[in-house]
Amino acid sequence: ACKEELKLATKTAVYGGADAVVRICRGLPLLFTFGWLLSLPPFIQLLRPLYRLVARNRSCFTNQKR
Repeated sequence: ACKEELKLATKTAVYGGADAVVRICRGLPLLFTFGWLLSLPPFIQLLRPLYRLVARNRSCFTNQKR
């Protein structure tokens, strides 16, 4: 599971994929506003499939073989 997507565990929940990225951004002062915008319905709905596409093809970006 962790090989397929980023996981973020908090005291109350576990977030995965695009939702984990958004939560991390919202936890960083410089990226809070960006994370908040990404969490809005039109953006998170676009970010989830985009995240899956990048995660599925990450070897193309890192020159690693699966």
